[in-house]
Amino acid sequence: MNESIRILAVDDDLDNLELMGATFEDEGIEVWTASSALSTLEILNSGKTEFHAIFLDWMMPGYSGIELLNTLKRDQHFRNIPVVMQTARVQAEDIALGMRLGAFQYLTKPFSRDTLISVMNSAIAEYGRLHQKYRGSCQEPSHIEDFSQQLINVTKIQDDFLQNFDSQKLLAKNHRLKKTLKQLSLVDVMRNEQLTKVSHELKSPLASILGYADTLSECPLEEDERQQILQIIIEEVERLGRLIGNQLDQASFEHGKLQLNLNEIDLDQVIQKSVQAVQGLIQRKKRIGIQYIPKTIKLIGDRDRLEQVLINLLGNAIKFSPDRSTILITAEQRGYHCQVQIKDQGPGIPEQELDEIFEKFHQADSPVASQGTGLGLTISREIIHAHQGSIWAESSSQGAAFNFSLPLGFTTRQT
Repeated sequence: MNESIRILAVDDDLDNLELMGATFEDEGIEVWTASSALSTLEILNSGKTEFHAIFLDWMMPGYSGIELLNTLKRDQHFRNIPVVMQTARVQAEDIALGMRLGAFQYLTKPFSRDTLISVMNSAIAEYGRLHQKYRGSCQEPSHIEDFSQQLINVTKIQDDFLQNFDSQKLLAKNHRLKKTLKQLSLVDVMRNEQLTKVSHELKSPLASILGYADTLSECPLEEDERQQILQIIIEEVERLGRLIGNQLDQASFEHGKLQLNLNEIDLDQVIQKSVQAVQGLIQRKKRIGIQYIPKTIKLIGDRDRLEQVLINLLGNAIKFSPDRSTILITAEQRGYHCQVQIKDQGPGIPEQELDEIFEKFHQADSPVASQGTGLGLTISREIIHAHQGSIWAESSSQGAAFNFSLPLGFTTRQT
C-alpha cells in the first residue's frame, strides 16, 4: 500500500463507505472514513495525518455535506484539499452552489468503480498541482510578497462570498420561520373562534330543548300542540347530534381514521331521504321549495356518509336561500361516474372564495355565514374524497351551485 497517499471518505451510508474503501485500497491508497461532519472535523483537526482528497456525501443528517464543505473551504488549513461531492442531486443550482463553495468535482450517485477511480486520480493530481504551485512560489523570494497578497485577496473574496451566502441563507430561513409562525398564529386564532362558535351552537339547541321540555311539563296543552313541541324537540336533538358528529368527524379526518361502510346503494333513495331530513329546517325558518326529479342511479358507496354530505349541502343552500325561492337538485350518470348538483337562488359566492370554501375554518364574509361552525363543507369534501370523487362550487348572479362527482364503483380505501 502506498502510505504516502491518503483519502478521507465521508458518508453516513456505511455500505457506500465500504465500497469506496475497498476500491481505494485496491488502488494502493490509504483510506480513512468518517460517518458524520463532527467525526470528520475531529480527524482533520487532530493533525495526525495529511489528506490528499476528501470524498464527501452531500446529504447527511444534522450538519450536511454542503455545510461541511463551506466550513472546510473557510479554514486555511484545509482549503487546499480537493473535495469531491457525492450526490444524487443533479439540479443545476445545486451543482453550481457546490462549485462556488469550492468543490473540486461531483460524483453523481450511483457511480461505477471506473468513474470513482478516475475522479480519485484527478483529485490527487489536483492536490499535487496546488502544493507544487505553492512550494514553487515560496522558493523564489521575489514572488513571496505577490503570492501572499494574491492569497489575501482571494481569501477576502471567498470569505465575503461565503459570508453573504450564509446571510442570504439565514434571511431565507428567517423568512420561512416568520411565515410558519404567522400561519400557526392564524390557525390558533381560528381554532379559538371555532371553539366559541361550537360552544354557542351547542347551547342554542340545548336551551330550546330545555325550554320546550318545561312547557310540556308545566303547561296544559292540546294534543296537536304537544305533537308540534315534541317534533321541535326531536329536530333540536337531531341538530345537536349533527353538531357533535361534525366535531367528531373532523377529529377523525385529521387523524386519518375515517372508515367507509361500502355497499351498493340507490342514489335516488339517498337524495330523497336527505330532502326529507331537512324539511323541518325549511318549515321552521323559510318558505322554500326543493325540486328534484327522481332518477335511478346505482353506485358503490357509504349510504350514511353520502346522506351526511347531501344534508350538509342542502342545509347550506337553505341557509343562504331567500324567502319564496327554490333549491334545485339534479342527478345524472355520465359514463362511469354520477354527478349531483344542488343549486340555490341565494347571493352566490365571491369568486375569490370559490377555491377556499371547502377549507377548514373557512366561512363566507356575511352575517348569515357566521351562524354555524363552518365545518359542514370541509367534512363533505373529505367524505367525497374518501369515495375517490371530487367536489366543487360554482357561482353566478342567480345563486350558488355545489357539485360532486362519484365513480359508480371503486376499490375500497380508508382515509
